[in-house]
Amino acid sequence: MYVSVACACWAYAFVVPIFLHGYSPTQIAIARYFFYGMLSVVLFFTASGRKRFPLKYWLMAFFLGLTGNVLYYYLLVIGINLTGPEIAIPIGGMMPVAVAILGNWLLKEFPLSKIAMPLTVSFVGLLFVNFTYLPAGEGVSGGAVFGILASCASLMLWSWYGVTNAAFLKRNSDINSSTWTNMIGIMSLVQVLMWGGVDYFYFGYTQIPSIATKDFLSFCLWTASLGIVSSWLGTMAWNIGAKKLPITLAGQFIVMEPLLGLVYVFLYKGKLPTILEMAGFAVCILGIVLTLRKIQGLRLQAA
Repeated sequence: MYVSVACACWAYAFVVPIFLHGYSPTQIAIARYFFYGMLSVVLFFTASGRKRFPLKYWLMAFFLGLTGNVLYYYLLVIGINLTGPEIAIPIGGMMPVAVAILGNWLLKEFPLSKIAMPLTVSFVGLLFVNFTYLPAGEGVSGGAVFGILASCASLMLWSWYGVTNAAFLKRNSDINSSTWTNMIGIMSLVQVLMWGGVDYFYFGYTQIPSIATKDFLSFCLWTASLGIVSSWLGTMAWNIGAKKLPITLAGQFIVMEPLLGLVYVFLYKGKLPTILEMAGFAVCILGIVLTLRKIQGLRLQAA
């Protein structure tokens, strides 16, 4: 359930750039993680008090904040801006298969041959969803190619983040999910403050929206909702779920993120998915069910 909640929160991040199309990926990413980080600072020092954590924990939080938050979302927004959400989201939809394979390879949870069939089912479902948006004969522009590459890079970054973060939480039971969520948020804040400082040094006020405009207030509301819902709440739910589930299974549940992201886009545009897309959705859900049953069977055999 927690991973499903995380996916619903993360899917929201696919839609918000549509409403903020006048702002750059830099502005959206910096503002999102600024709000996430500020909330994390308040919650961390309220809940943790004077408890101290090793430097290696903070360094890990820094790298996870960079790969799973700041850099990942920056590249994702570039992909959405250059290709449109209908292409960028399905590319991100390959994440469940990537996380499941990478996690199983690194953590050796289950023999890959035993879960190959349900992973293949999920992959086929994702291909059904993606097929609708493949370019048809007219070719792809240079900007679209760069957008696709940015989306693929964001996919690889988050896949590494998802596996590494889950492995860290399983190894270090002395830190709870909420504290770890806030530590990642604090380090993400450090990164965007550094990024914003460099950005201001080179571009000055031209990259900062005017605080007197109505658009700026709208920008703050949208990015604050991203920081609170998609970042803080989504990360919290994922951290709890990652502690309870094998990463192979948690990775499969991530298929809900791009599916819900497309549903949000369809609702925004007031249109229905095609028959092929609905078939892809159904096959993806079937892949999750088959993975769950296979893992339960392997656990019973091991017991």
